[in-house]
Amino acid sequence: TVAAESPYNSVEELIDAAKAGGLSSSGSGLGGPWHMAVAGMMKQVGGDVNTVQFIPSKGGAPALQDLVAGGISMFTGSPIEARSLADAGEVKILAIMSDERSPAFPDVPTLKESGVDWSLTNWFSLCAPAGLPDDVKAKIEAAAQKAHGSAEVQDALAGRGITPLFDGSEAFSSYAAAFSGDAAALLTDLGLAK
Repeated sequence: TVAAESPYNSVEELIDAAKAGGLSSSGSGLGGPWHMAVAGMMKQVGGDVNTVQFIPSKGGAPALQDLVAGGISMFTGSPIEARSLADAGEVKILAIMSDERSPAFPDVPTLKESGVDWSLTNWFSLCAPAGLPDDVKAKIEAAAQKAHGSAEVQDALAGRGITPLFDGSEAFSSYAAAFSGDAAALLTDLGLAK
C-alpha cells in the first residue's frame, strides 16, 4: 500500500524503486509479521532484506497515518486496515500478500499475480498444553471447528477482511513448523536472530 500521491502504481514499479534504495516501510514492530513481509518480498526479488528501511510502529493505524503524512514510502499490513483510506482516495493498495485474492478486495492482485513468488498471511490458532490426552484434544478441536463454522464467526471474520480457513491440529502443526522455520531464517537474514 502506498500513498495516493506516490508515483508507484504497480508492484513492479514499487519493487524497482525499492531495489534502488531510499524507500521505507512500516506496519508493525521490528521483526513482526509486516516487517518480515517486506523483507521476504525483497529477498524473493533478489534484493537485500534491509534495502527498504523498516520503521517500527505500534500497528497499522499509526503506520497508515505516517504513510499519508509522507513519513514512509509504503505500508505492509492487513489491507482491511487501509480500506477506509483507500475508499477515500488517500492510499493505493497495490497487492495482497496472500496466495489468493481476498474476497474483500477482489480487484486487487496478489503478489504472485504481479510476478513476485512470495506470500505471507497472518493466522490465528488455538493452543493447548503439550501432552493433552487425545480424547480431550479431540473434543476441543471439534468444538473449535463447530464454532469456526458458525455463521456468526464466519460473518465476523469476513467483515474484517479475513478469509476463514480451518485446519485441524495435524495440518496446522505442519504449517506452523514450516512457518517457524521460514520466519527464523528471515529474522536471521534481517540480523534480528542468530
